[in-house]
Amino acid sequence: RGDVETIPLQLALEFRYADDASESDVCLRRLSSGGGGGGSTRHGAASALASVSAEAFKAALPCPPAPASGPVKLIVAEVSKELMFVGGRYRKLCRRLPQTPWILDGERRMDTSVEELISPAIVRLAKADSASFASAGREDVDVRMLGRGRPFLLRLLNPRVARLTAAETAALQAEINAADDRVQVSHLCQVNRAHCEALRAGESEKVKCYSALCRCTGGPPITAEDAGKLSGLAASGLVLEQSTPVRVLHRRTVAVRKRRILSLNLEPLPPDAADAGRLFRLRLRTEAGAYVKEFVHGDLGRTRPSLGELLGEGRQCDLLLLDVVDVELDWPHVGGDAAAESKADLKADPDADLKADPDADLKVDPVSDPDADLKVDPDADLKVDPDVDLKVDS
Repeated sequence: RGDVETIPLQLALEFRYADDASESDVCLRRLSSGGGGGGSTRHGAASALASVSAEAFKAALPCPPAPASGPVKLIVAEVSKELMFVGGRYRKLCRRLPQTPWILDGERRMDTSVEELISPAIVRLAKADSASFASAGREDVDVRMLGRGRPFLLRLLNPRVARLTAAETAALQAEINAADDRVQVSHLCQVNRAHCEALRAGESEKVKCYSALCRCTGGPPITAEDAGKLSGLAASGLVLEQSTPVRVLHRRTVAVRKRRILSLNLEPLPPDAADAGRLFRLRLRTEAGAYVKEFVHGDLGRTRPSLGELLGEGRQCDLLLLDVVDVELDWPHVGGDAAAESKADLKADPDADLKADPDADLKVDPVSDPDADLKVDPDADLKVDPDVDLKVDS
């Protein structure tokens, strides 16, 4: 009937019999020897079969296969809806909020997270069993995400609703934004698998823009001449060599990465009695994966050149406050919403913290996890595989 909407369903059947494991292993080994790869799991088998031609399959395995050597039992039969994907962008407007639930040594740190402020309302509307949250990178727990916000994706498992209308997502967006002023969502909409792939494809090419409040702690005060010098260095091509930061050495492989600084703007702030003319605002655009904090303070020489080295004259720099002001990735592309939504609606002032005591705002708990800043490798691509859970390290 034309007035009935069809809903694709997934039927999962699990059969077992005495020799199924040994026969599966033989099949996978033969296919792998032919270049199929994979392993003895459903996804491993799918990986092996995806790259094997019909001719290679027939050469490796009997067609048709031999009958089962014993009785075959149906163990599991499950019917579920196809996955639903909902995307958008979020802005994080406070400095004490992790992106995902922060569990440290089995204990909860902080009362909630960006994920928990966004996901429940969407899961409820879609009548889904659960959801997996992923995003185009993540900011540190003490860093705000401003500007257009950061692209994020929810993968909804077994939704009972076929689709979400534009009116429903608009109302849902308003509900999320009214519930808590720490996180604001925009461009919320249902997306498809192609949009997921577009998000993954753009991850490695995206550019990030930052605004930082810094202090020069050694050498002479910052001058306008220093600002011009830095701008020129970035324009001519500035490449950082950054060893794995000290704060994450316990959980990451020691490596040296090269990242470009695409633009660099330094603005000395008016001096007062407290800082003697040493405060400055730093605005920069970088390749994805650059360690901005380490660029500013040098990380005990593990980032070269550091900001202090570029300024010269024995200067050392500390970072007081940091904001991500843009993730230059135009996503999601659904119905032109992203282009139509005005930036004038983004009410967070990226310079608001610069107008107050720089030491008064960023009072991070001294016993907090030193890795709180980025609970995931900023160099890692967003693995948006529609057929597996989006397992983002929290």
